[in-house]
Amino acid sequence: MTDYPKVSIIITVYNAAPYVEAAVRSVTGQSLKEIEIILINDGSSDESLTNLERLVSEDERIQLYSQTHKGRPDARNLGMEHATGEFVYFMNCTDELKPEALENAYRFTKKQQLNFAFFDGDVVSEKGTDKQLNYYHRTDPYNDIEVYKGLSLFDNMLDSGTYRPVPWLLFIKRTTLQETGCRFYPGIVHDDELFTALLFIQSDRVGCIKRSLVMHRIVKEFMIPEKRLMYNIRCYFTVLDELFAYAGRFPYLYPHIRKYASITLNKVFRSVKNISFTNKIRVTWLCFKSRYLRYIKGTTLLRLWFNK
Repeated sequence: MTDYPKVSIIITVYNAAPYVEAAVRSVTGQSLKEIEIILINDGSSDESLTNLERLVSEDERIQLYSQTHKGRPDARNLGMEHATGEFVYFMNCTDELKPEALENAYRFTKKQQLNFAFFDGDVVSEKGTDKQLNYYHRTDPYNDIEVYKGLSLFDNMLDSGTYRPVPWLLFIKRTTLQETGCRFYPGIVHDDELFTALLFIQSDRVGCIKRSLVMHRIVKEFMIPEKRLMYNIRCYFTVLDELFAYAGRFPYLYPHIRKYASITLNKVFRSVKNISFTNKIRVTWLCFKSRYLRYIKGTTLLRLWFNK
C-alpha cells in the first residue's frame, strides 16, 4: 500500500457477490496507481466477503473492514474514518470505473484547486429496471474552465433539472469533508440526498469534468420496493428536517432549501403510482403532519389520488 495515496476509494458492500469483483478490479486496474481501496463489508450473508478476502490477498492497496449490517450510511462513514488519501471517491459496489477515471479526476481537481469536481456516468440497466440511459449525463450546461460557487451551482442545477444527489458522480477533496463535517446520516435510505446537498452548499470551489467516468449499474434487487413507501417518504422528510435545521444557522439558505424541498417532493410524489386508497390517505396525512404538504403542488396531489 502506498504511504501517501492520492485517492481513497470507499466501496461499501452488502450482498453484492455477482458484481463486487468487477467493481474492485475496475479500480485496481486504474492508470493512477497511488491509491488506497477501502472495502467495507456491511454484514453480507452471501459470498461477498469471500470474494473480498480473495481480492485483498491479490493487492496490498486494498483494506477490508467488516461490520454487522448497519446500512450504507454507517458503512460509508466507517470508510471515511480509515481514508488517508488527498481525495475521496465513494463508489457503488455494482459500478465500474473507466480505466483512466481516477487519473483524469485527480489531475483536473488538483489543478483547479477544487473542493470537489462533478462528472457524468453511463447507465447499464438490468432486466426489470427502468432504462435511464441519459439520466446521469448532466454536464452539458457547464464548462470545464469556470470554477463554480457550490450554492449557486446547486440552485442552477435544481432549476435546470441537472441536479443528481449521488456521491459516485463526485470527486471530493478529503480536507473538504473534514472542514465541512459532511457525513452520511445513519438509518435512512436517502443518505445521498442530505450529504450531497450539504457538500454543495458548503463548497466555494466546484469544477465540471465534461466526460463520463463511471458505468453505473441499476440492479433491481437494490431498488426500494413499493411496500416500503412510508419509510421511503419518512426518509425524505428526515433529509428536509436536517437541511432546514442547518438553514436555521444560516437564514440566507432558506430560499434555496425551500426550492430543493419543492422540486424533490414533487418529483418523488409524481413517481408514486397505483398505490392503495389506504396508502394515499396515509401518505397525504404524513405530509400534512410533517408540514411538508405546502411544498407539493395541487397537480401532483391530483395525480397521486386519481392516477393521472
